[in-house]
Amino acid sequence: MSKKAIFAQTEQIPWVDVAAELRDQYGWEICYFIGGKKQSKKAAALFPDTVFHTKDMARINRWPEVCDQIPSSPLDETLLSALSFHESIYLKMLDRNDVDGSLTYHKRIASYHSQVMHWKGVLEHFKPDVVVYRIAPHTGYDYVLYALCRVLSIRTVMFERTSLPGRVYPVASLEEASTAIREAYADELAKKNNPAISLAPETEAHLENLSKSFKEAMPYHLKYKLKHFKKKETWEGSHRYCCALWARSQTRFGTKKPIASISTRDIMRVWAV
Repeated sequence: MSKKAIFAQTEQIPWVDVAAELRDQYGWEICYFIGGKKQSKKAAALFPDTVFHTKDMARINRWPEVCDQIPSSPLDETLLSALSFHESIYLKMLDRNDVDGSLTYHKRIASYHSQVMHWKGVLEHFKPDVVVYRIAPHTGYDYVLYALCRVLSIRTVMFERTSLPGRVYPVASLEEASTAIREAYADELAKKNNPAISLAPETEAHLENLSKSFKEAMPYHLKYKLKHFKKKETWEGSHRYCCALWARSQTRFGTKKPIASISTRDIMRVWAV
């Protein structure tokens, strides 16, 4: 069935391919992409008429030039009251951007209002049937978009990761989890003579691997990080890397602290972001 969709998290190349498959096989119309710079060229080639918005720009309330043609939606008491539950969640999410403590309450509120006006304007302009998330919204801009979808009764879908390799499951919201899994589990429990549960071979292999040494059982993402940061194993290397992150954060989030005054505590905060 044809759907008009916004893809809220396309930081990874495969999600552009997923969107293309949905368009080609099911007639979906992709009206808005939010992702990383690496995806911009491929997205532009496959979807020349679709708005592409980088995640880094969305996080700091900067919009693509094409969005100048999309009027922001004005704020009013009714809308802000409907979103009041989500407001404090968004303000707390901005902790990950506050690397030096300069992101005050007033700055966070201004950011929140800007996000609400932009994304409500986008939703009113495109009128999507569904907003697709790679994982649960967690970086600010994507949560405001999600909150507006809840208030405006626009469907959302996201994919929860499991501890099993290659296994994810779709959910319609953050709050409800998977009704299909709950129902299937209840059905299994209700059976009097429950047969032995069989697992897929790759799942069996993964669970067996967990009983081995830590090096063998280490999760893939941890192996990747250790390999990626191998050159930064020394304190000196780590300090240089964190200074680079700090410099980048000044551009992204408007922080004021000079590089020369970075302390050990500051560096630990950067690693925690």
